[in-house]
Amino acid sequence: MKEAKTYTLFDPKTGLPLGRFKCAEDQVAGNVRNNQVAHEGAFDLYATCLDVATQLPVDYQPPRPDVDHEWNADRRRWQKKADIADRDQRRAEAQTRIDALELKQARRVRELLAASDPRLQAIDDEIVSLRRDLNE
Repeated sequence: MKEAKTYTLFDPKTGLPLGRFKCAEDQVAGNVRNNQVAHEGAFDLYATCLDVATQLPVDYQPPRPDVDHEWNADRRRWQKKADIADRDQRRAEAQTRIDALELKQARRVRELLAASDPRLQAIDDEIVSLRRDLNE
């Protein structure tokens, strides 16, 4: 059995990578469609493309996703700017805290309103009963 190698598949018209596969060298043709090009190697699918003129893999910087991103040359990836990432982190933390506070609020409101609303009273009674089960 021949040794399997890794190949990266490209679209020869756009130059964009399509994925990777492993197989023996004599099986490559069976894994490639007529409109695709395979090159030996595990090329970076996000930072490599095919030079349409030469049909060889070259470094590639994909289009910028939006103005909140900047190119990280070391990682060869777009990443959110530090201030945007910090803002998103603060927003996520604030939303988590709001959700926790609203859960507490809902319980307190239910308990206060239970006396005036039979549906809420039924829910509160069931919760009290289930809490007894937890304490046993």
